[in-house]
Formats: sequence, C-alpha cells, structure tokens
Amino acid sequence: MPFRLSLLFAFLLSFSAFGQEDDPRIKTVQFYPKTEITNETIFPPILSLAQKVPLVLEFDVVGNESENMIARIEHCNADWTKSFLQPLDYLEDYNEFNLNNYEFSTSTRINFTHFSFTIPKVTVSGNYLLKVYDLNEKLLLTRRFCIFEEVAEITVDPTFLTTPGRPFQRINFTVSHPSLDIFNPTENVKVVIRQNARWDNCIHSLRPSFIRPNEHILEYKHFSGEMSFLAGNEFRVFDMRALRFRGLNVQAISDTTTPRQVLLVPDVPQARNYLSRQDINGQYIIDNYDFGNGALESDYILTHFHLKSPKFNKGKVYVFGALSDWKFKPAFQMKYDDEHQAYYCSTLLKQGYYNYRYVLLDGDGSDESTLEGNHWQTSNAYDILVYYKAPEDRADRLIAYKPFTVNQ
Repeated sequence: MPFRLSLLFAFLLSFSAFGQEDDPRIKTVQFYPKTEITNETIFPPILSLAQKVPLVLEFDVVGNESENMIARIEHCNADWTKSFLQPLDYLEDYNEFNLNNYEFSTSTRINFTHFSFTIPKVTVSGNYLLKVYDLNEKLLLTRRFCIFEEVAEITVDPTFLTTPGRPFQRINFTVSHPSLDIFNPTENVKVVIRQNARWDNCIHSLRPSFIRPNEHILEYKHFSGEMSFLAGNEFRVFDMRALRFRGLNVQAISDTTTPRQVLLVPDVPQARNYLSRQDINGQYIIDNYDFGNGALESDYILTHFHLKSPKFNKGKVYVFGALSDWKFKPAFQMKYDDEHQAYYCSTLLKQGYYNYRYVLLDGDGSDESTLEGNHWQTSNAYDILVYYKAPEDRADRLIAYKPFTVNQ
C-alpha cells in the first residue's frame, strides 16, 4: 500500500540522517524562525536564502548542573545523506559554535538549564543538519532545517485537494522555472511533500507527470494515490499553562508532589466522527500563565493520559505528536489496565499548550486511523520542497518552497 511504503522509506531516511535519539536529559526542543510573531515556535525551521530573520534552537537540560556544548552544521542532499560540500562552501565562520547562551530555571520543582542558540547564516540553499555535542564529542541532539532559493514557483491546484466523503487529501501542483534551465528533470529534480511539518510520513521520489520544456513548467498531477495523504482528524488538545486552575481538558492538578502532576480528561476513540476543534497541527507552545516566563518558569509536570478503549491484541498504543518528536518513544507508550479497560501513560512534559493523538504501532507500521479516523474536512498544513541538482553541482539545491493549508 503506498501509504505504508512511504512511511517505511521516510523512516529509513530519518534513521540514516539522525543516527540516534536525543540524549535523554534533553527535553522540549524547539527549532523555529525568530519572527516575533505570536506563537512563532510552531513554525518549521525553513527560511529563504536571504535569511531576513534568524533560526533559533531552544532546549532544556534537566538536572542541577549545566555543561558546555558545541554545535556544528552539516549540508545534506535531498535524501538527507551528507553532501560533498565542505563547511567553507556554506559557512563564513569556522564550523564549531559554542552554546554560551543559557539560563537556569526559576520557581520550578524540577531544575533545568535552558539553552538558546541562534543559527549562523549559511550561503547555500538545501538541507542542513544541526548537531549539538558535548566536549567529549558525544552527539546529544540533531535537528533538520532547510534554506530555499526563490528561482522557481510552485502553484497548487485546488481542484482535488479534498473530496467530500473521501478520507484522502490529494496534492497536485506545477513548478514554473522561467529563469532556470533544468537539465533532465525526471532524474535531477526531487520533490518532497509534507503534512503538518512532519518528516516521518512525507511523500518523496515523485517524478513529473508532464514536462513542458518550452514553457519551463513541470506538472505533478497523479491520480493513483502517489500524492495523497490520509486526512486524519483534528488533533486532541490540552492546556496546562496554569496550575492555579484547570485548563482545557485538564481533570485534576496535584500540587503536593515533586514533580507536580496533571490528570487529563479521559479520551475515547474518535475514528467514526469528525470533531471540529481548533488545533495547531500537532505542535505545542511553552507558556506559563502563573508567572509569565515560559522558558524559565514553566515547570516539568508528570502528565497522565487516559484512553478508554478495548485492548488491541496486536500492536502497541502511543501518545504521538511534536511532543514525542513524531517518534514512538518508550516514555509515550501506553500500558493497558484490564480492570478499567483503558490505556494509561504518564510522562514528563513542560507546562504549555499541547496537541497530540493516539497511534497504533505494529509490525506492519504505524496506524493513525483506527483511533483517530480520517475525514475530508480535517484542516492540515502542507508544504512542498523542490530540489534540483545540475550536472555541475556537488549537492542538491532547494530551488522552491510552498506552504499552504487545506480546509483552513
């Protein structure tokens, strides 16, 4: 099935690019363009080559002691393999940056050090890996970012985005490149389509369905599922930006323990019905209504999830979203209680506003449909990335980028 295959290929790409999980002491990694827009942290780390605003990495190291860290930047091809470019080809500085900007948490029961790092400008478009090491060269953290040129334009065809009653959202588009001569686009142009800024289920390895060389246009209009995503349902939401009162979908707060604890309202499967709710497409926002400084004064809370559901004989259930880095981490695996006929999970999360969903994982891959469903009305954010490598190039250039929303 195309969707399973796309998940498998994306997983392999992700594994080869990242190599390992983040260090377990590192929590709440946010990587975003510093635009000064409200809730800017939910936007993906993608900028034009002009880089009029910087990219910022923020994260916490839980514990009582800080440590020295360094960051390096690695240029990659469209498939996230390391390119032949050297740091001098894309950086104006030596490729080793000390992470000196850090502060200690205040008014929290779980102590942590909050780090912030502004990414230096790069001079070449494409994919990049930002890697953070300790002084012993142990890799602690890896994140992706993209820098795009504006030498081509993407136009999305709205005709087939949604079809009432169908569980898919189909993305057809054209790429216009009047100022760029493209040699052998079938082999040298690579396209990636993402849903909700996720790399784990992106569609890639697409070839143009029609090439109009005299007009400098590539058409991508496929009708057999290659460019379709399952629509899903709106993400579930909870709000624990305050501990003095219960936020959205918070059932109880315990202030007498360390760490503090929050019990969420019990969930049920929602596959049958489309549930219209405002969400942020699986992301989260760190904030604190009690003190005001989300970065330093938002505490880490033991958060209890509760899903009333029959037990699945095959597969494991996970809490899933940006809160789990779109990965199936042990801390987010749910355990079944036969007596209460429900799944439970307790994990440490920083105070904030969160989106999430429940996903079933078995030997055949991940299944987001059984517990959440697929409905054509669902609002999803998409983006398209177009790469090109000319015969004389040593790496894939990112020549165009297009974000858009279906059912906004």
